[in-house]
Formats: sequence, structure tokens, C-alpha cells
Amino acid sequence: MLGKSVAHYLVVDRLGQGGMGVVYKARDTHLDRFVALKVLPPEKVADPERKRRFVQEAKAASALNHPNIVHIYDIANVDGVDYIAMELVEGRTLADLIGERGLRTDQVLKYGIQVADALAKSHAAGIIHRDLKPTNLMVTESGLVKVLDFGLAKLAERSADEFAPTRTVRAEDLRTEEGTIVGTLAYMSPEQAEGKPVDARSDIFSFGAVLYEMVTGRQAFLRESRLSTLTAILRDQPAPLPPEVPPGLRSVINHCLVKEPAQRYQQATEIRAALEVIRDTSSEQQATRESGPQAAPAKGRAGGHVGRRTWLAAAASAVILLAAAGWWWVGGRPGPPELAGQRLVSTFDGSHRSASFSPDGSMIAFLNTVNGVPQVWIKNLAQGDPIPITAGDVPAVQPRWSPKNDQIVFGRLGQGIWSVAPLGGPPRRIIDAGRNANFSGDGEQLVFEQEDQIWVAKSDGSGGHRVEGVPQKYYKTDSVPALSADGRRIAFFQSEIGPNGDLWVIPAAGGAARRLTFDTRAASGPVWTPDGRWIIYSSARAGAVTLWRVPAAGGTPEPMTTGAGEDTSPALSLDGRRLIFTNARNSWALMLLDLATGRQKELLERREDMLFPMFSPSGDRIAFFHIAGDPQIFSIGVDGAGLRQITHGKGEVNVMPRWSADGAFLYFYRQRPAPSFRKVPSNGGTDTEVAPWSWEDRNAAQEDPAGRMLVYTVRQRKKILATVVRDMSTGQERSLGGKLFDPRWSPDGSSIVGTQESGQMAVCPVSGSPCTTLTNGDQPAWDPSGGAKIYFMRARASREEPFDLLSLDLKTRSERQLAPIGPFLLVESFFDVSRSGQVVTAPFRQARSELWLADLKR
Repeated sequence: MLGKSVAHYLVVDRLGQGGMGVVYKARDTHLDRFVALKVLPPEKVADPERKRRFVQEAKAASALNHPNIVHIYDIANVDGVDYIAMELVEGRTLADLIGERGLRTDQVLKYGIQVADALAKSHAAGIIHRDLKPTNLMVTESGLVKVLDFGLAKLAERSADEFAPTRTVRAEDLRTEEGTIVGTLAYMSPEQAEGKPVDARSDIFSFGAVLYEMVTGRQAFLRESRLSTLTAILRDQPAPLPPEVPPGLRSVINHCLVKEPAQRYQQATEIRAALEVIRDTSSEQQATRESGPQAAPAKGRAGGHVGRRTWLAAAASAVILLAAAGWWWVGGRPGPPELAGQRLVSTFDGSHRSASFSPDGSMIAFLNTVNGVPQVWIKNLAQGDPIPITAGDVPAVQPRWSPKNDQIVFGRLGQGIWSVAPLGGPPRRIIDAGRNANFSGDGEQLVFEQEDQIWVAKSDGSGGHRVEGVPQKYYKTDSVPALSADGRRIAFFQSEIGPNGDLWVIPAAGGAARRLTFDTRAASGPVWTPDGRWIIYSSARAGAVTLWRVPAAGGTPEPMTTGAGEDTSPALSLDGRRLIFTNARNSWALMLLDLATGRQKELLERREDMLFPMFSPSGDRIAFFHIAGDPQIFSIGVDGAGLRQITHGKGEVNVMPRWSADGAFLYFYRQRPAPSFRKVPSNGGTDTEVAPWSWEDRNAAQEDPAGRMLVYTVRQRKKILATVVRDMSTGQERSLGGKLFDPRWSPDGSSIVGTQESGQMAVCPVSGSPCTTLTNGDQPAWDPSGGAKIYFMRARASREEPFDLLSLDLKTRSERQLAPIGPFLLVESFFDVSRSGQVVTAPFRQARSELWLADLKR
């Protein structure tokens, strides 16, 4: 083959051979560049259907334009020779770099983040690698990782060579009946080893095996024979990681290698975010160690030394402080809180959340259901079954055990704050209008929410007063305020963009609120450590929802958990020694409902929010935004294929996509780094600013069917000032006759439908004629096939229930119940209708919630 040509590629050197064929270095005589030319043996592509699938997969992989994925240039058959021409990467395989001792933690993180980013790109395009292993990872001299053979593993088969545990295999080699196994045995996921269908989570298991090898220098499941290796993959845990492996990295690897796919990380974006956080935290800690302040020598009047009497007085004061602060100050200034010994508490039936410790830490109050309705339960952590202490048809919310052990306060949905004795009894309402109550450390005060404000009252509910200085909120998301142990400060969450926002701190007596974090991510549940130095909270700042700590005085948040699923609702024991939190593997799905048949189809499921989907004018694609790390705009075909990420800006918050009338562009709002209303080609590309608008003040802008005008709602805080139609060519604006939320055009462009502040829907002619009030409903949308009716939804009593989708005949004013849709979280309810009568929604799927307990160390 050397010196010969394949098509316009002149072979100059042989680079190696693998299960997919021989790889040569060749010169592309057309473009005068060197390429890697992989020549496929005839037996690999003898089956026409197999070859067709391979070509299709290779073409898809060639579209993966990513710095960490080797790019495929060409795939063809010339004179009976099948080949793939791809980017030539100079470097060493990761297997060569790992050796027998493994890599340093900083190298593991550096390379691991790049691999995770490549997997995220591939999985977003629907391409699974299926054979991820260190020999398929090239590292250049500059430290750039390139993933080889993306999407090509489907073609791999066992060769005639002797089988080894690291060789690509098929199911018949393992004497199974479950179909074809493709991949390298030592890195296979359990489902892949059993010949079951695989998805992105299989690559995640393989990636965990690669990370394990990077850390230890040995393969996680490799045994002496193929059958013992297979058994280890299916049943055994790998040998424990060395003690010097950082806890965060240890957690990431362990969560990748869970046998059950549903219990692993669900997306590579979660792993990338977790590794980035570990890297950034390690770098910051190293910088602090290297440049931290040095203690200056104390000076006194006698030769620069502190006098004996002064020293004794200082020592006595220190003893008093240590006694007052308890274990937090023993041994000097404490470090940041760390979790250790995490264990599952929810070993009994039900879905459990929002736990709170009794004063001595021996019991918990939490939520579980009674006849399908969330109620307050208590349990002794050491023994015994849980016991319900409230009942009824109204859901209970957030129980909190009083530090004085005299009551447990909880919310009743829409009915204020209630109190019940710790062992049960008749509940009594102590605050008529309020929610999310929390105690001060001494049990004398309560902090709670009322409407959009934060209030403080005595523990019996009397003497309530509003805390002045809390910023006004645009969205009705919960703040879940928490008092510091001394009752002087309040930490709370403040939403800014939908459910996304930051933590703030304000004096309990009122005053200037201070922003504590700057993430603009979904967050909740702040709790104070007993010394008041740290706040622990739940946040999606790294993609997945996990627990974080941040200095109360301000600083960089640091991760405390990196597990799969959502870690929320942290609560500390009164002595600060233990923390309990809720974990749930919730998800969001893109769902299609066919109104003619009533059938539903799932297009996509993700662990992070997928929000506000909308059909293209032709009805063949759906745009939405996805909060996985930085919120970005995506689109997908109505058949579930062709997932595309449209915007890519690092650090940007891009939300609320709306199609242009011709489908050529997507309008969207960029909220970070600076607010603006923008448009981007619907296939992706460079976006441009349309106007310097924020979602909050120029809301729900949408182009008319003719592509000449925009309609949007002008708002100031939460008040509607006007609904405006803007001529895009001249910039001229005029107000409609009514003030509408979520305005949408009629198919002929003559009218706008929306919801008034009263909760009633209305139709307003663009001409300026008076509006026509309809009925109560949310998110009205015209029937795009003709405009004779309006679709809308109506909420049920509980936010945990689905909404009802209805239609309204504009001529007869008759309503028709169509189907339940949702459920949705509070600010995420939305749907759209296509011309063909399909409805798209992005419902929230709440999974079983579990309670986890951990020791807190300083």
C-alpha cells in the first residue's frame, strides 16, 4: 500500500492497525495536506445494510465540528476499496500517557473535561461512541485531547485474532443470546455487555472507566479471562480509589460507574460541569495556599511582646468564645464545611423530601404522602417506622422543627403557615398568608414569605412585620428565606430570569440587601452554619443541581456534592454536625400530543430544564432553550431527529426562542452578559442584535405572519404598561387597546390574543379597535390552520397536577376539554400548536425523592 494512491490520497506511511482496519498517513493531493486514511477490510462492509448504516453514521459524525473530536473529511469507495479520510493528529494516545502509575489530578481534570465536552457535543447530535477507551483518545504536545472514531464503532467486529479482554467483541463470543455487543470489553457498560440497546449513558459508564484508569493506572474491571471481566462489569465494584483522590473527583467517577443507567449521570454536560468545578476549586485552593496572608507578629509596649496580663485576658476571652461557639471553633479557625459519610435515609416506602432535624438531631420531620397528598411525617433516625402527624386534602409544605422542641411549623398550600406538636395533634394556623417558614437558631423568631416579600414574626406567628429593603421580584419563585443562628441576618434566593437568580443577604431588621452570588442559576434552600460564616444552598451553577457552600461575607461558591440527580432542601442539625438533603432524579421531556388521535410521543428527555418549545412555521422543527450550564437555544425535528444547538456563547444566557415568519431565523433574548433581543439563522451561525431589550421589560416579542411587525408587552417590574406593535422597517410603535400577557398573532395577522391581568383572555385587533374579553385561561394560542378557535390551558388546584388543555370556539364561545398537559414548574408552563394539529410541551417529571444524611466536618 505504501507509495500507492487511494483516490486522491497518496499513502506515505503506515500508522497502525485496529479492529476497524489499517490506518495510514497519506497526502491529500487536492488540498496538499496530510490526513489519516483508514482503509476498511472488505469483510467489514460486506453486508449492504451494515454498510449503509455505517455510511449514515459516519456522515453524521463528520458534522461534529468540535476541537476535541477528530474531524472526518471524506468517506468513499474507490476501485473496491472502502476508506475514511480524517484529520491527522500528531501526539500520543492517552493509554501511553497513563502508564502504570496513572496521571496527576490536574492532568485527569484537564483531559477529562475535554473528553466530556466532546461527548456532550456528540450526544447532543444523537451520536454514541460505543467504544470509548484510552487508545481512542489522542493527546497532542499542547495537551489538546482528540477523540477518535466517533460514531464508527457500530462497524466493529471481532477479527480472527485471539480474543483478549480489551478486544472489540460480539455477543456470540460470550455465548449470549442478547444480540450484538460492539465495543471493548473492559470499558463496556453493563447494558452494552449484555447486548441490550445503548444510549448516551453507556458512553458515560465507559468514560467513568477511563477516568478510573487515569487516576489509578489500572483498568477498573479487567480480569484474567473474558468471562470474569464480563462478570465484574455486571456485578462487581472496582477496587477502591486511592485516598489521595479528591472527594469530588471520587464522587464523579463513582457516579459514572453505577450499574443501573438511570442512577448514573444522564448527560456528559453534568460530568463536564462537575469536573470544571473541581478543577476551578482546586486551582483557587492552591492559589490561596501559595499566596495566603501571613500572620503578623503581635506587638506590645514591652519590646514588641504582649504583656502577660494581656495575654491571659486574651486567652480567657478565647476560652469563652470557644465554649460559646461549640465544636465549630475547636482547634482554631475552622475550615469550610465538608460532607463525609453520605448515606441513604429513605429506606421506607414513599417519596420523601424537605427534612428538618429535631433539636437533639435524633429525629426528622419531612414530607411524604397520605392518600396521595403530601403531609408531615416524623421518624427516629436510629429505629422505628415513620409516623404521619398531619392529614387532609391540602398538601403540606416545608416542615421545620422548632429548636425549642415545642412545635413543627409547616405550610398548607394556599392556606398559610400552621403549627403542630412534634408528636402530632390538631394543627393550628399561626399565620394566615405566608409560606416557607424557617426558625432562628434560638427558636424565638420565624422568617417567611408573604406575596413577594419577606417577613419576620415571633415563633407563635404574632408581631409579624415586613423586612424592608428586599428587592422586588419579577417572577413568583420562592425565596425560601433563612435566619442566621443569631437571628440578625436573612439569606434568601432572588429570581431574575424565570427560576434563575442568585442568593442575597439582608439584615433581619431591614436595610440594604447584599448580593452574595453572581451565577444567575436556579437555586434554593439557603441554610446557615451555626457560626454564621458559611451558607449552604442548592444550585444549578455547574449544570446539575447540587449542594454548594459560599462564605456569608462573600466569595466564590464551592461544591459539596457532585452526584447524579438533583440535591435540594439542605438542613443542618442544631449543633451543625449533620446535614440532611433531598435527592431526586427529576427530568424534563419534549412531548408531542396529536390532537386527532390523543396519542403522545416523547422526543427528548433531559435532566435539566427544557423550556418554552415552539413550532417552526412549517411545523417540521421545534425550537426551545435548554438550561445545561449556560442556557442556550436548540432545535429538533418533530420526528425526534436532528437535534441542533443554535447558540453557543460561553457565559451567555440565551432564552425564549421565537421563529421568524419564514422560518429562516430564530429570535431570542440574551440576558447575560448584557440584555438584548437578537436573531440567529435557524440552522445556527452568527447572531445579531435587533434591539437592546430585556425579557423583563419588552416581553414575549414575536414576529407577525407577514414578517413585517413585532408584538410584545412593555412591563415595568410586574406591571403591564402596554402591549405594543412595532413596525420593524421604521421602528414606529403603537399600543393596542388592551394590556396582554404572552401576546400571539392570529394567522392572518389582524389580531392579537393574550391574557389580561385579571386572568381573562382577550382578543385585541391590531387596528386599535376595542378588545373582546373571552374566558379565564393562560397561554392562549390561535389555531394556526384557520384561526376559528383558540387553544389555552387552565391550571388545576395543585401545581403538582397537570394543566387542562382546552379549545374555545370564537364564534359560539363554547369550550372543549382536550387533554391534560404538564405538569410544569411554576414559571415554566407553555405549549404551542402546529398546523397539523400537534401540541408540543415540555413537562416536568418529578421522580421519587430520597433523603440523604451526611456528617459535616470543618
